[in-house]
Amino acid sequence: MFERHILFKCHRTDAAAELARHTRSALGHHTAVLWLGAPADEASTRSWDLALRATFATEAALGAWLTSAAVAQWQAEVAEPACVVIKAWSFNAC
Repeated sequence: MFERHILFKCHRTDAAAELARHTRSALGHHTAVLWLGAPADEASTRSWDLALRATFATEAALGAWLTSAAVAQWQAEVAEPACVVIKAWSFNAC
């Protein structure tokens, strides 16, 4: 199993719900599992407004998602305009 983790710091903290809604709409059908979450403690809230985890059965599926036109469009039109900082990492489950 392969996962893509992305953390978002929005220009406005009240923009996280809108970013989550647009993200689910744009990407929800592109992954085996798409999880979106809000910070659960004060320290996390100071650093991030939203977290995304996309789970894939294979490395090829992750690669296809990372290079898809839909993800590029979502990043350019939704995520980047809404955020001050976006950090992303990919993992292979052990």
